[in-house]
Amino acid sequence: MQPDDVRAVRMWAMNVGAYNFAFAFGLAVGLLMVNTGNAAGGTSIVLFLIVST
Repeated sequence: MQPDDVRAVRMWAMNVGAYNFAFAFGLAVGLLMVNTGNAAGGTSIVLFLIVST
């Protein structure tokens, strides 16, 4: 990697990190919803996340 590429790589890494955080948060919320009684909503969120990968 060249020193001139650091800025572009940093932006890419931040984007991937934000995507992974949002994905993990959505999965946790979906599983929490399934286990606390809102099975339809939680299942929909989990299935959406599984299909979107």
